[in-house]
Amino acid sequence: MGKELMLSGMNHVVRRSVGSSWSDELSVGLLNKTDPALSVTGPESFPFFAFCLVLRGNGSYVDWESGRRFPLKANTYFLRIPGIVHQIRIDPASRWRECFLNLGYNAYPYFRAYHGILPENPVGKFAPDDAWIDAYFKLENELEFSPVGSLLELLPAFFHLVSRAVQQTEYDDSTRQRIKYACEFLCSDFREKKDIREFCRTHGWGYENFRKKFAEIMGMPPNQYRMKRRHETACALLMQRTLTIADIARELGYCSPQEFAAKFRRRTGKSPSEYRENLPANYF
Repeated sequence: MGKELMLSGMNHVVRRSVGSSWSDELSVGLLNKTDPALSVTGPESFPFFAFCLVLRGNGSYVDWESGRRFPLKANTYFLRIPGIVHQIRIDPASRWRECFLNLGYNAYPYFRAYHGILPENPVGKFAPDDAWIDAYFKLENELEFSPVGSLLELLPAFFHLVSRAVQQTEYDDSTRQRIKYACEFLCSDFREKKDIREFCRTHGWGYENFRKKFAEIMGMPPNQYRMKRRHETACALLMQRTLTIADIARELGYCSPQEFAAKFRRRTGKSPSEYRENLPANYF
């Protein structure tokens, strides 16, 4: 890594934020943790979605429900996913340093729908380049002088930084890497038909074995996963009030707004319009 995100001080925090509550706050910051008293945080959950990049140090992310432990070190990130109880353990002697971006609660449906962010994979690898670091500092500076009313103007910059990181994530486990590729294939464009058997043949993977591994890791077979993600994308797009129901239906590959409405109601018990009307006023 060329440039560095620097911060002095033993347990110092630099934090910039705008927003009126945990759920809609946008914030960026840098954090050092070298005090042994801060070596364990949690178990706890948060009402927002956040991206935390480890710049230095060693530790682990513990999923409290499953007991799974994920190692953390420089150039790995962990995600705070709304409602997921987790614990962060660090080695204070490793001079821990992290940077974080808090995108509020309402960003999570977008990242889950478009980038496959799932509670099962809260940790990934990402080595920021100079361009990413420059963009981070630019956002931090803008945030320092931004009024609460500028949330929507700053949101694309937040999304861009986190999107770049999760898009470039690589997994050590080759099977999980294949699953990641398959998820991207299945959900890259809902207007197109996707043949997972042909996808497996193209990559030299046995379909039945792959389908079994996919279900083990993702909790459902590929086609069911695609339908679930299609619905989650619909929910995310309904937050964008400038899009009509017909626009969303076309974007998701439905033959008509009526077909979209019928399938949406089957999953939620509400029509798309009713779902949108019931969203909190502060949804982006």
